[in-house]
Amino acid sequence: MKTLKPKPKCYSHLNSFPEDVDRIVKVMATLGYEISREDAETIWEDFSENWAAGWLILPTNDDELAKEILSN
Repeated sequence: MKTLKPKPKCYSHLNSFPEDVDRIVKVMATLGYEISREDAETIWEDFSENWAAGWLILPTNDDELAKEILSN
């Protein structure tokens, strides 16, 4: 299984959006990627920050979510 590791973070949304974080972990696991909840949070926070947002709403489509995660 491939491992995904994000850049280090200095903020946390882990307790604010637990369902989103769990969904990211689940979607990436279906594609063969092992990712911790903390790393999933960091990746999505970084993606959101690129759009000047603290935490963007996840795409409803799992394929689109995976594409966004892998592009970050």
